[in-house]
Amino acid sequence: MNSMRWMLLTAALGGLIAVPRSVSADLAGCQKGISKEAQKLEAKVLKTFNKCADGYQKAVAKGDPLSDAASKCNEALGKVTDIGSADSAIAKAKVKLDGLVPGGKCTDADLQSLGHLPEMQFGDKWQFWTLVAALQGAYEQAEKANSDFANIMDELEAAGCSRCSIATTPPCHIHSCVLGPGSGGRVNVVAGVLTTYSTTGVVNLQVCKVPGLTPTNEYLVAGGPSKGYNTVSLLGGAVFACVTGYRAQGYIVCGGSNPKVGTTTCQDHTVEAGTDECETGSPNQICQPDAVDIENPAITNGGACLTIGTSAAASGDAFVLSTTRIQLVLNTPTEKGPDGIPCTADDNPSIPSTASTIPLTTGQASASVEDADDNDGDGTGAGPLNSAVLTGNPFDCANLPSGSMSGAKLVGAFPSLNLLLGNDTATENTIICQ
Repeated sequence: MNSMRWMLLTAALGGLIAVPRSVSADLAGCQKGISKEAQKLEAKVLKTFNKCADGYQKAVAKGDPLSDAASKCNEALGKVTDIGSADSAIAKAKVKLDGLVPGGKCTDADLQSLGHLPEMQFGDKWQFWTLVAALQGAYEQAEKANSDFANIMDELEAAGCSRCSIATTPPCHIHSCVLGPGSGGRVNVVAGVLTTYSTTGVVNLQVCKVPGLTPTNEYLVAGGPSKGYNTVSLLGGAVFACVTGYRAQGYIVCGGSNPKVGTTTCQDHTVEAGTDECETGSPNQICQPDAVDIENPAITNGGACLTIGTSAAASGDAFVLSTTRIQLVLNTPTEKGPDGIPCTADDNPSIPSTASTIPLTTGQASASVEDADDNDGDGTGAGPLNSAVLTGNPFDCANLPSGSMSGAKLVGAFPSLNLLLGNDTATENTIICQ
């Protein structure tokens, strides 16, 4: 395989996770505003957790009853975690986050680009996710400092600290989706299917539930760094894909009010007379900026447009924005590194990849390219390019409390331009939990 073909093939398969990432001039301001409030809240909660643990340890060392330590802990937790009190740290953080959108620091395009649920379809769900993530971060730090932390909070709750219940169990638990048969997808070009791929291993997601912050019949979904996917073999073993998960944000509905989501992602290869055939003007659509075509500077490519459709959810429906990186490694001694094994720390890939955020849903997902392969810019293209319409399957809400994700099916689809010897692609991806 010559180097140019490998470069273009790598780009094409790297597009397996490419998605719309709209950027505004003040994206940095939006990121700064969110991270500032999240970090402040996490620090205040962690400080309070540590004070509660210190008070417990002192009482035990002196042989004193725990009632006084429990009372002081309860009061301190109220000042930071009581969302119903306007003076609490968490309520103040919520107000600050809420002000970022009408204040102009964050647009829906900014939120989606940063991996947050846009407000047009999901309201302030991203804000509550940010608050829960701060609580989870503080809990994890407290637990790492003292493996007995959960037991301490249990004893303080029993001694009268009613607010200690927020830390007697983690806000989020890791649930593992063991990838079953049918997980994987295909990359489509105008002429047909370019390649198919299958995936095995585990997708780890944090499922979160915090009284007062999450609705009774709903779970928030988060995620952290994970290498649960096994190495993916492509093109008969000529190429390996190494998958790393970074974060996730979303929800699972178990009788709550959040919607079932369908996604359609469209990209216009050639914008003619200022008209992008994918842009609809719908408030439910987020589009990337237009760009100059990488193969023909006379052509303007439309930015990829993600349209989010909503409908009434069934029990177990879910929508997740998952930030993931696929690093492709050629099956050569140089690229696999000294240990000769792909997807290890000593790999030496010729083209390093970047992480991207993709929407996954238990609803439907599809992708398309307008004017596909229109390399001469006449606005006609080589033919239509559409993915299949993929359909997911809900989680079983009865099994979620025990950690099981069996039976769920998450799907996603997205377009890319000029990625294989000038060809456009529409990629399909399916995750099936067994």
